[in-house]
Amino acid sequence: MASLALPQLTEGYLATVNQLGNGHFKVGIINPYGGVDVRAIPLTLRAKYASSLNEVTFSQIFLNDVPSAGVSLKNVTTDIEPPAAKSAQPVSYDLIGAYPNPFNPTTRIVFQTAASAQVHLDLYNAGGTRIKALLLEHMGPGRHEVSWDGTNDLGQAVATGQYFCVMRAGSFVKTIHLLLLK
Repeated sequence: MASLALPQLTEGYLATVNQLGNGHFKVGIINPYGGVDVRAIPLTLRAKYASSLNEVTFSQIFLNDVPSAGVSLKNVTTDIEPPAAKSAQPVSYDLIGAYPNPFNPTTRIVFQTAASAQVHLDLYNAGGTRIKALLLEHMGPGRHEVSWDGTNDLGQAVATGQYFCVMRAGSFVKTIHLLLLK
């Protein structure tokens, strides 16, 4: 997960940020009294769950929805959100989500447990057939993550498409959607 922070803008400028998903953001900056020099506006991307800046990259900047060679990535900086304090124990079970999603070739599935429990993470295809037992393990309380590399129980690559991850821990059951693109 990531968030995009805008700096304090010169008086008269207005800005909005919309998260489009999969790490993509759309930033709108306007000045009702004239043009906007976007090259002079620094942006900061703050990555959650990243452990190093090597995991945070930029591919393109668009100006008016057109790839813009006139806008440089040199005004874009990154930082890492500090991890939550270790003493903060979750108060509930949750299958938080997967990132990136859509993904290719791997995604990380994040979940939390409020107490020690046997946790099952299973992957199903769109037809409802279980394709992989991703996790069957006793987990202590806290936030956890596992990776899925787009393979089934036999280690074979699965097809592009929609998949479902189901978490079971005691009486807790939750499903999230995953989209594998190749």
